[in-house]
Amino acid sequence: MAASGSPRRLPQPSQQQRNGHDHDRHHHHLSGAEKTAVVDSLLAFDDEADSFLSKARRALESHGLRRPEITVAYKGVDVNTNADIGTSGISTVGNVPIKFTQDLIADCTGGHGAHRRPLKLLDGVSGVLKPGRLTLLLGPPACGKSTFLQVLGGHLKATHDTRITGSIRYNGQPLDSFHVQRTAAYVDQSDAHMAYYSVEETLQYAFECQAGLHGLDKNVSKDLHAVADLLKKATPDETGVGGDQGKTLEEVLATVAGTDAKVELMLRVFGLSHCRNTWVGDAMLRGISGGERKRLTTAEMLVGPRKVLLLDEISTGLDSATLFAIVRFFREATHGLRWTSLISLKQPPPETYQLFDDVLMFAAGRVIYHGPVTEVHDFIGSLGFRCPTRKDIPSFLLEVMTASGQHTYWTGSSDSDMSAAAVAIRGGADGGGGGAGGGRVRSDDSGDASTEDGGSGKDSGGKAASGGGGGDGVRAG
Repeated sequence: MAASGSPRRLPQPSQQQRNGHDHDRHHHHLSGAEKTAVVDSLLAFDDEADSFLSKARRALESHGLRRPEITVAYKGVDVNTNADIGTSGISTVGNVPIKFTQDLIADCTGGHGAHRRPLKLLDGVSGVLKPGRLTLLLGPPACGKSTFLQVLGGHLKATHDTRITGSIRYNGQPLDSFHVQRTAAYVDQSDAHMAYYSVEETLQYAFECQAGLHGLDKNVSKDLHAVADLLKKATPDETGVGGDQGKTLEEVLATVAGTDAKVELMLRVFGLSHCRNTWVGDAMLRGISGGERKRLTTAEMLVGPRKVLLLDEISTGLDSATLFAIVRFFREATHGLRWTSLISLKQPPPETYQLFDDVLMFAAGRVIYHGPVTEVHDFIGSLGFRCPTRKDIPSFLLEVMTASGQHTYWTGSSDSDMSAAAVAIRGGADGGGGGAGGGRVRSDDSGDASTEDGGSGKDSGGKAASGGGGGDGVRAG
């Protein structure tokens, strides 16, 4: 027993406990040289035939380590709002009191005000986004693409003027049962950054905010370290040596997992390495270019652990070669890491369009078609609209959703037949109700539509042709 006057000594942790605590505190921090080295080692496994991301997924699965996958199912999603008419949306000294009085009367009577009119942004949208499928969201301006992405990502909330109905589920869980912003990455069309941060500091700050106190993939990292230790004891023939200095892919992944090396990887992938130390800038401070700022906006959302990607018009300010390289990375990451990706592009070049697995065509707040990119041409052709020989498919799809484009590409014999086909193109706008209208929705990879109410039938093309009142509900896989 210690003397009464001596200070009490607290029990000291063992060396193993001390090392483990230090590992948890500093596990996700690497120096600049270390990040460069581990990313070089990781990219050494990349080749034209197979990306390092696909190899990494197979390596994890071979040792029983599976990353989570997310299926997003949405059924009967409606978004309605009240839109200001004419100049009533511009606040002036004269009309502010008038608008306030009109809004107060409208609240008491249950109306929408004399200076406003009801506007439907989404009309009974239903479908499923599967993991491992890169989907292109295509449609003319003001068709509801941005609203659709915001609703899926949980960024558009119901207010007094905005009413959202329908069901959106992530792996069967409704949006109000978890923090969807930590699961889905939504990149909007505006670029908001700290002007006096450099590009690398912006990505590092985004990583710190999304990683939390213990870094990314903490449990997976521990398992990978255990696998790497076992592989070090195996023979070279059993491990398959490759990469930098003969390291196996599992050993490199164990070094990368949970660290901030993803910051360096995003700098490489999005072509921002040359301006890593340049201020981002704004209207008052000269910094990086507009295209580089758009790439930075996308990159800072991908340094975290999110598995669902909702990207809105990321092609703004990018040339076709840069856009192709970025979408190719998304394709490799979606296939390799089983992300659930939905990307909206204004007018993609043909070579970029071919990188996508599926296309989701939007018009007037309705889904026209959701299925493989290889089948959309035949579907539109079956309605009587023919794509000219020298016309690229993305431009044709955008134009055929407009009234002038329908007259240009119509090959039928009568105007009444074209009117019926135009109804199908508009997603059943005159057919009553919502759903996908006259369009077709491919609900899973095998072509078998999984429905709750039995309202849709499987057609000969393997796609569920939904019609009528939007009763087709799709279950999460």
